[in-house]
Amino acid sequence: MSTLIQVSNLKKRYGSFEVLQDISFAGSAGECVCFTGRNGCGKSTLLSLIAGVDRPDGGEIVFAGGRIRRGYLPQANPLILSASVRDNLNLWCADKKQLMAAADRFDLASILKKRVSKLSGGMKRRVALACAMASDPRILIMDEPTAGLDIEYKESIRKEMREHMDRGGLLIMVSHEAEEIRLSENPFLLDEGILKPYIGSLS
Repeated sequence: MSTLIQVSNLKKRYGSFEVLQDISFAGSAGECVCFTGRNGCGKSTLLSLIAGVDRPDGGEIVFAGGRIRRGYLPQANPLILSASVRDNLNLWCADKKQLMAAADRFDLASILKKRVSKLSGGMKRRVALACAMASDPRILIMDEPTAGLDIEYKESIRKEMREHMDRGGLLIMVSHEAEEIRLSENPFLLDEGILKPYIGSLS
């Protein structure tokens, strides 16, 4: 499998507090790289660096070919609540054809005119995922993608995760859900800014 991302000695600090210390890992096509750990240990910060939303204070992130399409689903709702589903998708889709393809794929065609603020939590998450995947990214970055959702919505999003990997994409994810951690052959535990192999029970 071809390596799509190589992270080496990544560091991030806020003032004198070092949130991430010498983080190193690689991710290849068709894989899932999963991070877990207690709240506040730096997991979301790590994903924001990989997504390009924030900059590290040391180390490097190298993508295959120099540039590679990334889709980012943050933990917090990234949608514009006062806008319609269509308007939110328009921000991420290159043209109408791509927008309609995303709407069909995520069963959003019937609610395109609906204001996002009127949607359930599960549907907001589906719209956010559609936005993240609209450009068919090679690397999909997801921060606790199914937290707080019911069984039906959890499974529909997990189906998208598995299909993304089957297509040769790389999934980089933060999760506390055993079923999602199992998608990774070698999950990681982030503990006080240090990355370790995860050896917890997934039964």
